[in-house]
Amino acid sequence: MKKYLLIALSLFIYTCSEDDPVSPAVCDGIVDCAGVCDGGSVLDCSDVCDGDSVLSGCDDVCNSTAVVGCDNICNSTLENDCAGVCGGDGVDADGDGECDAQACADLPTDQSTLYMNAAGEVYYNFTQNCSGFQCVIDGATASAAAGGAAADAGFTVSAGGSTILGFSFTGDTIAAGSGLLTTLTLTGTPTGLSVITLSDASAGNMHDIITTDLCE
Repeated sequence: MKKYLLIALSLFIYTCSEDDPVSPAVCDGIVDCAGVCDGGSVLDCSDVCDGDSVLSGCDDVCNSTAVVGCDNICNSTLENDCAGVCGGDGVDADGDGECDAQACADLPTDQSTLYMNAAGEVYYNFTQNCSGFQCVIDGATASAAAGGAAADAGFTVSAGGSTILGFSFTGDTIAAGSGLLTTLTLTGTPTGLSVITLSDASAGNMHDIITTDLCE
């Protein structure tokens, strides 16, 4: 009787080999996620055995598609526009490889900034009341400024050389919206505005774009 019991036990141990996924107890090595002794199956980042999920993206998160924006910030949505400006507003609607001219009378309503046309007319869009503005004229100089919303609000506008500065001595503001800000008397051929700085009613920065090409 003992002889038959030993034979049966030997057969059981042989049957439950190291390749038997239901018998990890007899494994002298490491049982993988599939229950195979010394097997090669592993858990992916989603805890799925032999899954295909991987750590990815600039944030190194499982199955992430996050990328670095043009501002070198992970998961940023900023991209270079058609002029190569990070977060710029240039648009190439006709696909000719060059930025389309911005319409002076149809500025983006979600951005506070300034534009100018070749004649020296400066246009604005403010998302909130503006208490002051400053910018640099690229390619030309100005000797005078007159009219527009700046004059209507009682702003003093200084136009000397390439720098334009406007503010109110009495604390008045230009209401949020779009329109003609002022008209400059120019010398030279302007190409746009840069170093655009806008201040809100509390003297805080409110500009969204600091460089713009000529509008038409």
